[in-house]
Amino acid sequence: MFPGTVSVYGSNNCGNGPTRRITVRSAPAKPGSITGKANDLCQNINVTYSIANVAGASSYNWSVPAFATIISGQGTTSITVNFPKFYATATISVVAVNNCGNSEARSLIINPFIVLLANAINGPSTACANQSGLLFNTTAIPSATYYDWTLPPGGVITSGITTNSITANWSTVFTNMSLRVQNSCGASNRVFKTLVEAGCRNAVDETDDKPIESMEVFPNPATDFVQIKTTGNGIVELRNSLGQALIQAEIINGIALINLKEIKPGVYFVIAICNEQKITKRMVVTK
Repeated sequence: MFPGTVSVYGSNNCGNGPTRRITVRSAPAKPGSITGKANDLCQNINVTYSIANVAGASSYNWSVPAFATIISGQGTTSITVNFPKFYATATISVVAVNNCGNSEARSLIINPFIVLLANAINGPSTACANQSGLLFNTTAIPSATYYDWTLPPGGVITSGITTNSITANWSTVFTNMSLRVQNSCGASNRVFKTLVEAGCRNAVDETDDKPIESMEVFPNPATDFVQIKTTGNGIVELRNSLGQALIQAEIINGIALINLKEIKPGVYFVIAICNEQKITKRMVVTK
């Protein structure tokens, strides 16, 4: 019923007297939607937020997070804001004002930055101890300013340390390396890559003459590759349930690696063979 006008006049048998009127006003209605940038606001300057005029409003009161600064426009339908580096979701709000009071607040949720997601690490999955010149890279992310590579003890980055492509020397294997990307607003998740030793032969191979007394198969179940460790050298075969040999690899220094990318999910058998001696392990391939 507000705003509006209230009227009154006197009346008797001779007629009506003059009319007196008073205008009754109310607090303004809730402002409409706030327009302006809501995401990726870390360290942004001169960001504009605005609303449409509200009927009956004489001014507008904007509120921004404590870390932000209104540069201009307070009291009007449009403000300009500067944002520093910040990490948590926050809110910008505005109320319409007149002599009768304030409207209900209209709010806009703002976010500091779009979360970065590190891409997979590309490069070899196998290496030998004391190998040098190993190349690793990841697909570049436009908003990233820094690539944080982490190598385990024994790994040394020789070039590209803060870029999306590195060269590294390795003194140990069977270990993880990792990567995350960063910009001025924060850091991404960390992605990992495992290197295993395969295809390596020492000048003196101490396991050549040892019989195969035991065998370890891991991971099991496996997806992309499976590593076999034995007490001796020879060959290892991956066979299906019909006994057909699908893949054969050499066991060197008691280690072999089988690539499973072309193998369908199912149950298989790993058979290590040395001087007609065999050890069989059951394994599962998943995708």
